[in-house]
Amino acid sequence: MANTNEQDTRLNILNTLLTTPHRNLDAVYPVHAGMVKQDPLFYGHLAAWYNDSGDIRDHKECFVINLCLSDFEGHRDVGLAMLREMPPYQVARVIDFVSGRKDSKTKKVAKGAQPQTVVENHGLFKAVPRSMKTEVERYLKEREADNEWFDSSVVVARKYIKRLYALIHVKPSDRAQKILFDEMPPEDSKLFAVKELAKAATPADQAKVIMEHRIPYRIASTVVSAMTPTVILALVDVMSSQELISNLSSLKKRGAFDNPDLKALIEKKLARILVQGAANVTLPDFDRKQAHVRFPCEERDSRVDGRHFKIDEINRRNWRSRERFSNCNERTVSCLSSEHAFHL
Repeated sequence: MANTNEQDTRLNILNTLLTTPHRNLDAVYPVHAGMVKQDPLFYGHLAAWYNDSGDIRDHKECFVINLCLSDFEGHRDVGLAMLREMPPYQVARVIDFVSGRKDSKTKKVAKGAQPQTVVENHGLFKAVPRSMKTEVERYLKEREADNEWFDSSVVVARKYIKRLYALIHVKPSDRAQKILFDEMPPEDSKLFAVKELAKAATPADQAKVIMEHRIPYRIASTVVSAMTPTVILALVDVMSSQELISNLSSLKKRGAFDNPDLKALIEKKLARILVQGAANVTLPDFDRKQAHVRFPCEERDSRVDGRHFKIDEINRRNWRSRERFSNCNERTVSCLSSEHAFHL
């Protein structure tokens, strides 16, 4: 009977992970608080598993919150380890929820009446544990020690990183102080490059700044108001393989495929990704089909099952077979001549 009750408790815990209010930790936290009280040992194992296999960010954040506040042996170590792996915006959400925050919202009233301001409380309004403060301070100092890492983090999550410095009362380094609080980024920082991009008046100047500082697409697209072919050409040239795949639809909306030269450049880069066997990249079907037509490749005998392989035959959803194909000792595909070497 005891074993049955234990199984029912754990099944109920797993069932709660199937329904989640999005970005509302106030609604998710009580569920997790009940979980850790019912079965703390199982909760710790479940948190580690969900951190690797789960997809819902709210649950991951609540796992960290409960583990870092738990008195059960080993929970805090697991929670802090998971906190270290989070991006800055999630770390800020975790600390914000523990310390609590107040949001002021204007409430709609009847026509002609004065709007009312309502203050809403969110979070636990608890003191942040010393172990969490130490971990977040280490988290920030590690990024400060690597200028490129720090700049990339600030470009993506400037508001959240400033929030972490303020909440934990961490003294920033001189460089971090200039970038975050003094609005005077040094010339070697990406923030300086973004400011230069915003100042650039012509598409040629914008493209030059993008090429020199390798500004990513997601940042440049928010700074540059008019995406001309010149600017898109520079952005495509500095994109990584995954970046290009992720932003294909956005490039299409901005007219990249309406320009013959840009379309040819993008297809050429996609074909190079395909031929090189980038197993961690998901290519759209139309690019996969066109790559062999535009850039024919020679087929050789493969040691995998002793059969001939065509790139198109590799199931893009079955990455194991593709990785086995691309990593085998003997190359199964090679280009016919130098004219098919894809250099941009």
